[in-house]
Amino acid sequence: MSKGGALIVIYIFTPFHWMWEGLVLKVLWNWFIPTLFGGPQMTIPYALGISLIVGLMTHHPKDPGDENMADMVIWTLSYWATAPAMALLFGVIFKAFI
Repeated sequence: MSKGGALIVIYIFTPFHWMWEGLVLKVLWNWFIPTLFGGPQMTIPYALGISLIVGLMTHHPKDPGDENMADMVIWTLSYWATAPAMALLFGVIFKAFI
């Protein structure tokens, strides 16, 4: 895959990644924060905004190094799909003990 093609794929999937992270943040927030701290329920638009802010402050891009573009795209898309899913999985486990 060419560098241009890899960038196009990443740009196409970036909004879906943001929406997935926002949804997971909303669910986890609503499971824990209102009960623990008496905070408000979070809606998806607020979750998307907070997710973007936190992502901007904490994002550490992977250095592709000697990898080819196809490997970088596959790694990036896999990470974007699995990281929020793992957070949600552990959230379910933690919520079971509340």
